[in-house]
Amino acid sequence: MKPGTNIDQLTGLRAVAAWAVVIYHFRLFMDEWMPAWFIDLFYYGDLAVDLFFILSGFVLYLNYSERLSNPSRAQWFAFISKRFARIYPLHFVLMMAYLSVPFLILTFGSSGELPDKFSPADFFLSLALIHNWGFSDQLSWNVPSWSISAEWLAYLIFPALAFLLTRRKIRWEMAALLILVTATLFAGYYAMMGYEHLPAVIMETGAIRCVVSFFIGNLLSIIFVELKRVGVRQGVFWMFVGSFTLVVSGALFQIPTYVTIPTAFALLILAVALDQSALQRFLARKVMVYLGNISYATYLVHYLIYDYFKLVFASDQGTAAPWSVFLAFAVILAASSFLYHMVELPAQTFINRKARAWGERFKKTVPPEGVVSPTRET
Repeated sequence: MKPGTNIDQLTGLRAVAAWAVVIYHFRLFMDEWMPAWFIDLFYYGDLAVDLFFILSGFVLYLNYSERLSNPSRAQWFAFISKRFARIYPLHFVLMMAYLSVPFLILTFGSSGELPDKFSPADFFLSLALIHNWGFSDQLSWNVPSWSISAEWLAYLIFPALAFLLTRRKIRWEMAALLILVTATLFAGYYAMMGYEHLPAVIMETGAIRCVVSFFIGNLLSIIFVELKRVGVRQGVFWMFVGSFTLVVSGALFQIPTYVTIPTAFALLILAVALDQSALQRFLARKVMVYLGNISYATYLVHYLIYDYFKLVFASDQGTAAPWSVFLAFAVILAASSFLYHMVELPAQTFINRKARAWGERFKKTVPPEGVVSPTRET
């Protein structure tokens, strides 16, 4: 497939994943008035982060593998600058906004003391997006940003992965085998360390969890291109069945999530990407694609609103009225849209324009034999 290809249903899937994380964090405030099955369903909502990791690896390999197959400093700079423009401006804005939370806690909180997560050292580590690289031992400030830190590490590694996979000309059969081997080694590592589930000790394992999932997404992209070329039909149904079976059997038999989830999500993403059924049409609807486009903002801003919510609406028993929870969801949605249009898009445009200018000057300093023909930006 050509670089710049968009698969709308995967964008819609991002919306589902983002809101699964949102509901996961708010579910305890809904315990008294929502059905037990609903609360139980979103007990694992935080695992949607792993879906994001695999999706990112899948989409980036699909769009950048050819460009990075003959690496150069200019190509590396173009890729990294685009990724920086995509994730950092919104992260920076929300870190600045988070400075208001300690003030509100000291002013309106019942304890009058700040939690440890608001340490100055962790603030600067988070600001630098390296807090999940082994420099901190706790989830701090804007908690979901741990995954952005881990993904930034994956972005820095990705050009080397893309180069190796394209140079080796990995076929789809080998890619499938490598996914199984990678998932098995990953599960073995978690088991050896004595962890029970994927979210265990995020600050110790988050970066590994992200890079492994990202690599699985890279391999999945190779399989997708081949299956798309031959026109798979019936196999898509069995991918959905396999994904569902892994998730359900894991829940019923209490199999650790690090055993079932990576493969289950890989099958789900592949099935959704190849699907032509009603599910595909639903996820590709304009409203779902839009929610997917603003899902990064949804993911990053929701915890700030969650912290505000706890101070204003939550009782000492950790419950809240239904109207207050739905108000919080409405605020998250409105804030996501605002941040997408007023922060994300303008910042990306500005940084990408500057990066192209810097890139042109940079290429002029490279000897002629090192110059690589420019590729179309997407």
